Amino acid sequence: MHVSFFLAAVLGALATNAEDSTTIGYFSPSWDATLLKYGGWTSTAASVAGINAAATTYHVGCLKDAPKTDCDIKHSWTIIQGPATVSLTGAYVASTSGASTSYDITVTQSYECSLKSYTESASCTMSVGASGSAEGATMASSTSSKATYGTGTSSYYELVVTGGVKSLTAPAATKTPDAAAAGPVGALITAAPLAAAAVAALL
Repeated sequence: MHVSFFLAAVLGALATNAEDSTTIGYFSPSWDATLLKYGGWTSTAASVAGINAAATTYHVGCLKDAPKTDCDIKHSWTIIQGPATVSLTGAYVASTSGASTSYDITVTQSYECSLKSYTESASCTMSVGASGSAEGATMASSTSSKATYGTGTSSYYELVVTGGVKSLTAPAATKTPDAAAAGPVGALITAAPLAAAAVAALL
């Protein structure tokens, strides 16, 4: 389910979860690119790959034993999110076989956004590409777009984190990577899990 709401409300909705897993909300720009929904990533989990006050890096993969109709990610996705930036890169296999529709396509998508105060606006560059076979024919296509979003069109998805959860509240979560401090908002974003919308759909 794709839900839009004001970022101020998101920042106030902190989740309290079990020590071995938690849920974070990650920013996703609203884009009208149509993505294939078979073999997407509705059965996923993430692990913390790096963290400081500027940004947290997550690696995203399929849950163990998740059916390929729900999740077919061969290489981990990367989500990097902080108070001033968010980016996502990854590929998944979309495939289905039926009387009226048949395809086996690798979809690669990415976006990178510069955020202003997390409550004002986001300027994003998005791209998506697809290659494989559809209805017995080889296909390849790609498209990209740029847009600026206000708080009313800012969107969040929910992502379960099952690895490196303790690092979200460790001292490293509030350390700055250089002399430019991220400030109190940066510490809140990177160190605290956010309650947000459900990731029941693709980007």
